[in-house]
Amino acid sequence: MRCRSRPGSLSSWSSASALSHDETSALEYLALGEPVGVALLEELASPDVVASLERKGLLEAREDGRRFEAWLAHPFHGEVLRGRVTALRLRRVMLDLVEAVDRCGARRRGDLLRMATWRLDAGAPTDPDLLLQAARQSLRAFDYDAAARFAEAAWAKQPSWETGATCGLALSLLCRNEDADEMLAETEALAVTDDERAAVSVARAEVLFFSRHREADARDVLDAALAAVAEPDPRAELIAYRASIDVSVGRLRQAIDEVAPYLEGSSPRPLVAAAIVAVPALFCDGYTTMARELAGRARQMHATIWKRGLFYQPPEIHLYNLALTLIEEGRIAEAHALASERFERCDEAGRLRGAAWYRVVLGRACLAQGRVATAAAHLRVADELMRALGYDAHRRMTLGHLVTALALAGDLAGARDAQAVCDEVSPLLRIYDPFVVEGRAWLAAAEAGSGTHEPSSTVAPTTLPPSGRAASPPTCYTPWPGSASRPATLGRLHDLASTREAPPIAARLAHVRPLAAGDAEALEAATDGFERTGALLVAAEACADASRAWRRAGHARRGTAAANRAHLLADRCDGARTPALAALDAATPLTEREREIALLAARGGTSRAIADQLYLSERTVENHLQRIYTKLGARGRSELHALLGVGAAQARDRGAGGDAE
Repeated sequence: MRCRSRPGSLSSWSSASALSHDETSALEYLALGEPVGVALLEELASPDVVASLERKGLLEAREDGRRFEAWLAHPFHGEVLRGRVTALRLRRVMLDLVEAVDRCGARRRGDLLRMATWRLDAGAPTDPDLLLQAARQSLRAFDYDAAARFAEAAWAKQPSWETGATCGLALSLLCRNEDADEMLAETEALAVTDDERAAVSVARAEVLFFSRHREADARDVLDAALAAVAEPDPRAELIAYRASIDVSVGRLRQAIDEVAPYLEGSSPRPLVAAAIVAVPALFCDGYTTMARELAGRARQMHATIWKRGLFYQPPEIHLYNLALTLIEEGRIAEAHALASERFERCDEAGRLRGAAWYRVVLGRACLAQGRVATAAAHLRVADELMRALGYDAHRRMTLGHLVTALALAGDLAGARDAQAVCDEVSPLLRIYDPFVVEGRAWLAAAEAGSGTHEPSSTVAPTTLPPSGRAASPPTCYTPWPGSASRPATLGRLHDLASTREAPPIAARLAHVRPLAAGDAEALEAATDGFERTGALLVAAEACADASRAWRRAGHARRGTAAANRAHLLADRCDGARTPALAALDAATPLTEREREIALLAARGGTSRAIADQLYLSERTVENHLQRIYTKLGARGRSELHALLGVGAAQARDRGAGGDAE
């Protein structure tokens, strides 16, 4: 959009007292209806009046695509004008605007919403169909207040199943859950066809289960609808939503089996409904490739049905699920990039719900990377948004992750406070149980201190998560607070790896198996694998395990080198501390200058090149390198790259930063 006139100022308002009646009327149209198309304003006033207001600096024209729109030159002008317009004049202006837009055919994007708003503001008779269309458009634009206003007005004029379903959805999104349930219960009696019964029953079950935490009542609504619905597609939607409840309470395998017949079909609504259930169930159960491919296919289909009619979830749900799937696949950086981009869009558009969910993904991604302080910051904001939006049951997820992040960061007071809040949240969504269990375990480990825990990288629960939940970022890409080398844990991982495709399971098994066998070289290979995925804290712990294995095998120099690499990896994790890292022999730290030189040398820089870059003498660089070799257990420059465990690009970036160790 480009501005085609000089910007207005408050000083230009001094000429307002000399305005003609027609000029004042034109400004009132803008104050109450801006932006107004220039052509439309010229019809309501006249081209001469519009040109005069532009010359006086009271109006500016902005180019929007192929049309020019008129705006007041300063917000203050609108405040003054709206403050002195009488009720009858306001009504007349609104009706003039409606009639003018209607004469033009209401073809512009947003015309329908503006006409509905102006008619309601004027108290004029309004077609219920216009109000319903406005409510549906507002829902697609995530303007839930406007959607509820339009839908309630449409319902008051002409109750129908579609109006009631739309109104119930809008009310539930505003956390007016009792009103939504009452509206949808009344709407059930108006539903006649199978499609109508399915749509209303799914909407009501959504409110009953997720908002009012009445699982049994939600299932009763769905079962009653299934008893009355015979058509295949509406039945598929009802079955898929019932399966979504199964996923939420942790029955993953049952849910996947229920929706599997609809995942290969061509009917859009059943496939989309089934995918909303299947994608999280699949990635939680370890089938990440299937989940990722299904999320992409469902999103394309969802976009088509979203344009034609409402659905109980927007297409954005598939991008959220895709980001979580990428974390499960070990593609953590991709997940973080996707969530960052979507979060920025939601934040700029004022879409708090989307912003809250993507904050959760960012927190989980940072936790998987080992950036525990950054993860905690994201999760704190996500939890506040969840609380404000009324998503109480979902707070078990954010709080469980938050407890883990704070405990790993050493903030015991914060972790205890978050755990206390988590204990008060409804346990309805049992799919989040692994996150809560993990948070409690890490809090206990942090409180007890490293002396009560085996010096291994893992907080392995006695068993891995039940109910088919095979993998999750907290399980496979964050440390476990106990011993992972127990036979039961090792056996469970073997079983999962033999039946699941999730890379995190294979990566964890590549760590746990050599940990049990004391295979130092394999532990270093596991370190490399974790570091490639960006899971730096688990990489640091695997490297710490390698250090101990080397020392037990009598290779003190390699043990020292592994310990130093473990500290370097841990240093990139926001100060995270775990029992495995605390149990390391204290490594002699590199000074800031030594680290800078070591990283430049690891990159391949010669002593002369390093000296020139850092304004040192070549002899000084050589002396520093000798001390570095002694501290890191290196025999020469050729071993620095492997011992520091960073690539050339990383070495360059970190060398420039010169962080002290």
